[in-house]
Amino acid sequence: GNVNHDALIEPPLDEGQAPPWMAWDTKRNLPFALPLPDMKPVIHLDLLLPRTVELAEESTDRQTKVAACELLHSLVVFMIGRSANQPRGGDADVRPLTRLYKHVFPALLRLGCDAESVAQQLFRPLLNQIIHWFTSNQRYESNDTMTLLNALLDGVSDEDDAALRDL
Repeated sequence: GNVNHDALIEPPLDEGQAPPWMAWDTKRNLPFALPLPDMKPVIHLDLLLPRTVELAEESTDRQTKVAACELLHSLVVFMIGRSANQPRGGDADVRPLTRLYKHVFPALLRLGCDAESVAQQLFRPLLNQIIHWFTSNQRYESNDTMTLLNALLDGVSDEDDAALRDL
C-alpha cells in the first residue's frame, strides 16, 4: 500500500513546461493513410511526437533510444515534406506545423549534440538540411523559419549545455 503511492507522481515541471504525454497541438496536422489492401486507416502521426521526443532524449535503454531517434528523424522528414506542399503565408492557420516545430526543433538541437553517436549521426546532417531548407529565399521570415531561428538562438545562448552552444 504505502510503498508505491509515489510511483506515479512525476517530478515537478519547470514553469511553462507541459507534461510529456500532453499533445502539442489541438488539431491533427499529420494524418497518414496507411495503405492496407482492404482499407486505409488514418494514423495521426503528430500524436506520436511528444512520447517519441521524450524517448529519444531520455531513454536509458540504447535500443529504445536509437529506435525513437530513427522514428523522430522520419517524422521530421515527413513533417517538412508535408509543409512543403502547404500554401505559403505567415498566418498561423495557414502554417499549422509551426506549433509542432516549436517543440521539435529544440529537441533536434539537443539530440544533435547527444552522447549517443547514432543520435548525432542522424540529427546533425538533418539540422544542416533543415537550416538550409527553411532559410531559403522562398521561406524567408515564415513562421516556421522564425521558429527554427528562435530555437537556434536559444541553443546558442543555453547556459547549462556547452555542447549545445558549440553545435
